[in-house]
Amino acid sequence: AEGKALSLQVSAIPDGQQHHWLPSELVALTDEWTPSSQQLVQGEPVTRTITLTALDLADHQLPDLQLGAVNGAKIYPEQPQSRKAERNGRIVAQKVFSYAIIADQSGELVMPEVRVQWWNTKTNQPDVAVLPAVTLQVSANPQQAEVTATAVPQELAAVQSAEPPSDWHFSYSSWLLLGLWLATAAMW
Repeated sequence: AEGKALSLQVSAIPDGQQHHWLPSELVALTDEWTPSSQQLVQGEPVTRTITLTALDLADHQLPDLQLGAVNGAKIYPEQPQSRKAERNGRIVAQKVFSYAIIADQSGELVMPEVRVQWWNTKTNQPDVAVLPAVTLQVSANPQQAEVTATAVPQELAAVQSAEPPSDWHFSYSSWLLLGLWLATAAMW
């Protein structure tokens, strides 16, 4: 079997496009939180799942997302999952990013916006898919406060009752090793 020859017109990448080249008719970002509450508890993990979807691209062409460091939280990314499907003769590619987020202090936690620059092939102009910044409220963990309150006085008591270390062990053992070494040198 043999297919017919095709002639294709290939356009060059426009000047000034320094970011990851992502030409598509549609690029979208969505996110989901598990659990879905805007109220976090200090020290307890939540999962943020961000899905990047693009039309007429292969899944390996989608860029990786970087959340970066967030003041007041530790972020642990998982390996991204890629998938693609064909719908009505069009390829739909997705890349799913999951992040475990643990707030390490109470108060307000601001997750910065996520931006993906892409080239809109329909308008022939640069475009940006954006997830807006998210502000979360982090409450203090009552279990951590109890542990801290009981642990500190015990540690202080242990430090106060400890006697200062004596350095005689170092002196006598050093002299003993020196004597043994001199005796070995003399016998040699």
